[in-house]
Amino acid sequence: MPQTYSSERQLPRDFDIRFAVGDAEGARSSVWRVWKARKTDDIYITPRGAGRVFKISLHANDGYCHLAITAEEVAHPTISGVPPRRGHRAITSWTRLEGPTDGYAASLKLLFAAEFLPARGAPLEKPTQLLPIPSLGHAVVVDFLYSRVPLDQMGLAANQVVLGRVGLSTGETVSVIAGTVDDFDAGAFRSRFSPVGNNTEIAFLTRPPEVSDEHLRGLIILPSSVGPLYTVEIGPDFNAPNKQQQGLN
Repeated sequence: MPQTYSSERQLPRDFDIRFAVGDAEGARSSVWRVWKARKTDDIYITPRGAGRVFKISLHANDGYCHLAITAEEVAHPTISGVPPRRGHRAITSWTRLEGPTDGYAASLKLLFAAEFLPARGAPLEKPTQLLPIPSLGHAVVVDFLYSRVPLDQMGLAANQVVLGRVGLSTGETVSVIAGTVDDFDAGAFRSRFSPVGNNTEIAFLTRPPEVSDEHLRGLIILPSSVGPLYTVEIGPDFNAPNKQQQGLN
């Protein structure tokens, strides 16, 4: 079960959660924030520190989802080499499936492999659910599931935990569920998918200004047209001779 560490009161909102992979020393992964729009059923996801630059949007009514550069970043760029694709701000887009009445449909998967997490933790500034750091060969996966099935009937595995859940006016429910996989081959993954490889959509762009090496993060995004979109976070390599890696925190 995740532990919660906080240093200040969380402001009230319909649905607003934060999670990270970490321990008592702090977050090893980025701190990810998930929230629901105040006037619509849209769900937004972004890692801490990158919210001004991009966010993931899951739209309820038409199923359209995208990871896009924010309007603020387009108007006042803080990082280079981020031209919007195909004349708009979306970096990649896909269509999620409607939540069924007899199961669930995944819209997004965030994966955190033990081998890609930095050795040191980062302090937490807001209430954050911490997921246990996986051992080598294992990974934490966070699923964003749409369903019309009651939570107690979803058939969660013993290694899964619900980080948050919110109902929509469509009758669907969005559940953010964390679990573990015990057969992730980090070496094979990196040999096939690299931050600058042809098999990835994008990899957290470029090095942002005034960010120390300890806070650099990358995100490998696997191409997809019909959900879920698969992403794998890549943390800084403190053992590398050159730590000027691409990424954002």
